[in-house]
Amino acid sequence: MDRPGAALPLPAEILGSTGTGDGSAFQEDAVQVAAAAATTVPAPKPFRLYYNFTFANQPQGLDKCGLTRLPLLTASYFFKGGKIRDEIDTAHIDSKLEEIRKVAAGSADRLAIVNIEGSWSIKRTDQPAAVRQKADRYIALHRYLKQKLGSGLRYGIYGEAPVKDFFGYQTSYFGNPASVQYPEFVQAPPLLARANAEASRLGAAVDALFPSYYVNWYDDVGTTAEARRKKTLEVWTTMVQRSMKLALQWKKPVYPFIWMQFHNKLNQPVLANKFLPRRYFRHQLDTLKKQGASGAVIWGTLGPDGTGRARFDKNADWWKEYLAFAKANGANLAKCTHLPG
Repeated sequence: MDRPGAALPLPAEILGSTGTGDGSAFQEDAVQVAAAAATTVPAPKPFRLYYNFTFANQPQGLDKCGLTRLPLLTASYFFKGGKIRDEIDTAHIDSKLEEIRKVAAGSADRLAIVNIEGSWSIKRTDQPAAVRQKADRYIALHRYLKQKLGSGLRYGIYGEAPVKDFFGYQTSYFGNPASVQYPEFVQAPPLLARANAEASRLGAAVDALFPSYYVNWYDDVGTTAEARRKKTLEVWTTMVQRSMKLALQWKKPVYPFIWMQFHNKLNQPVLANKFLPRRYFRHQLDTLKKQGASGAVIWGTLGPDGTGRARFDKNADWWKEYLAFAKANGANLAKCTHLPG
């Protein structure tokens, strides 16, 4: 029986393309590959599949494809004109209470995600006092919503507990030693541990956790394309394992955000905004389930140049992988109108 925190074997064909399934693969042990493809360990509770993505040709009826929309409560709900301030704007929140109630109450599980970021975002480089201040702001907002709208509605904070980061969750990988940023990345783990220690108050206060696990780094160390692809996946998996281990300590449902595209600020600009390679998206979903997440939130999208929205393609690799996972996860896809052609 696998347990949360167990490492996943890496499927051989993962990262073999940039979304079109070109058939390239890593030379890995066939038995390991077969085990990775065949093994799906059920979580103790149902694994929920949420979405908050928008395409230029947004597909309708996604609930028939195993997905439930989960709303974001952005800064415009909490600050006049959406202009973020240091403290919560209770007068503006009061003017939005019924709208917030409607959004949260109409969502699955009466759950909504607070997404403010900006100057409220907790960073690994923040001093402890700054992290405490930022956590206190979020906690005050959470308590105010509970006070005004009742305990029947639930809220979580996007990306702040555990703190969203990449190198801070690594153990021995910090990119290319020749990079000018390498010394900074080497110092990331102790700084992030300090920030997460302060952010733990926030993790304990909210109703659910929404860490961010986007693909925002592509390996620049490997000497071959295959080595770089493989290392990219390995270090992403390390990030998730270490972040999830921390999140589970707070005894709250964990619904990580994942994105079917490479991050728009990826360190390899040529890959930014491109859809993830074949088998990568399924590996992400499998990893989250194995690590003990209660579900996942699929976010997106951005157009090829980083602006606008991408177009939905029911034959895209990521969507095929999602459907395969959803079916294995117990979803009834009989009425899904977006099955591959």
